[in-house]
Amino acid sequence: MKYLVPRILLLLSVVATGLYAAPAFAQDEYKEAYNAALESQKAKDYVQAYKDYEKAATLADKAGDKDIAEKARVMCAKLAKVNGTAQFKAEQYEAALATFEAGIKHEPKYDANVYMKGLTLSKLGRDDEALAAYLEASKSNDTKTARTAAKALRSYFTAAASEIVAKENISASDADRAIAYLDRMENEFEQEPDANSLFYRGLALKAKGQYADCVTTMDSAVDVHRGGATDKAKLFFTKGECLMLAGDNDAAKIAFGKAKFGSYAKPAQHFIDTL
Repeated sequence: MKYLVPRILLLLSVVATGLYAAPAFAQDEYKEAYNAALESQKAKDYVQAYKDYEKAATLADKAGDKDIAEKARVMCAKLAKVNGTAQFKAEQYEAALATFEAGIKHEPKYDANVYMKGLTLSKLGRDDEALAAYLEASKSNDTKTARTAAKALRSYFTAAASEIVAKENISASDADRAIAYLDRMENEFEQEPDANSLFYRGLALKAKGQYADCVTTMDSAVDVHRGGATDKAKLFFTKGECLMLAGDNDAAKIAFGKAKFGSYAKPAQHFIDTL
C-alpha cells in the first residue's frame, strides 16, 4: 500500500503534464503561424501570407484565442482581395472568383471582396449574379466600396439603355426596352438616377413622342449634372429638340442657346437661326 500512493501520484503527474503540454504546444504553433504570416507579408509573398494566416486562424480557434483568430481571418480577407485582384488582372477569372469567395467566407463584412466578386462574375458573363454582388456591395459601410459598386450598377444599366437609343429611328418598343432597363436600375437595384441615365431616358421618351416628359427629364438631368459645359450641352440640345417638336419654338431657342458648346455649337446655332 505504501508504494501504491506514490505510483498514483506519479500517474496523475504524467496525466496532468500531458493535459497542459498539448495546449501549450497548440498555443506556440498558432503564434508561430501568425508570425510566419507577418514575415511572408513583409516579404510581399501574399499567397504564402494568406496560407499562414489561414493556418493561424484555425489553430487559434483550437487554442481558444478568439482575438488572434479574428485578426487572422480579417487578414485572410484582405489578402484574398490582393491575390484575387492579381488573378483578375491576369484574366484568371475562375481562380479569382474562388479567391474572392474564400475571402468573403473568412470575413463577410470586408465588402471589397464582394465588389470584386461582382466584377469577376461580369467577366464570366454571369450578369445576374454580378448585379446581385454589386447591390450587396453598394450597401457597404465602406464609402469607397459602396460608391464604386453603385457606379458599376448604373454603368451596366445606362450602357444597356444607351446601346438601344443610340440607333437611328428606334421604335416605341425599343424605347420601352431602354426605359425598362433604367426603371430596373432605380427600382430593383435601388440606384438614384444620374445625369447620364436621365439623358438616355429622355432620348427614349423623345423617340416615343412624349416631348413634355422628355423636357422634364432633361431639366432633372441638368439639376444633377456634375460634368463640364460641353457634356451638359447635350442635355440642353435634347431639351431644345423636344420643345421644337412640341411646337414651342421660343422655348426651344432658349434651350439651344445653352447648348452652344463643343460639337453641339453649330447645330444649336442652326436651329436658333432657322426657327
